[in-house]
Amino acid sequence: MEAPEYPPEARAQGLTGSGVFILHVDPSNGRVTSVEVGKSTGQKILDEASLKKFANLRFKPNTVSRVKIPVTFTISPETNKVPMRRDFPAAAMNRSGPQHAHGP
Repeated sequence: MEAPEYPPEARAQGLTGSGVFILHVDPSNGRVTSVEVGKSTGQKILDEASLKKFANLRFKPNTVSRVKIPVTFTISPETNKVPMRRDFPAAAMNRSGPQHAHGP
C-alpha cells in the first residue's frame, strides 16, 4: 500500500505531522465504510489527504473489520524533498489478531 500523497501546497509551506487513522471495514466485501481520525497530524490538509487515500482502500473479504494506520508526513531537510515511501505499517484489529493492509 502506498502512503497518501503529500499535498504540494503543504510541502511548499513546509507542513509536517504524524497521525493515526482508523478504518472501519465491511468484512463481507472488504470495502472501507468509514475513516476516522484517531490522532490528527495537526494539519487539516494532511488529515484530508490521508482520509481521501484511506477511504478508497479495499481489503480481502472476511479478514478485517477495523484497521489502524499510522501516517507521518516529513520533509527531508537536506533536499527539501519528501522521502519516497512505498509502504508503511498498518495494524488491523479483529478476532484473529493483527493483519496487514493491502492496496486495491
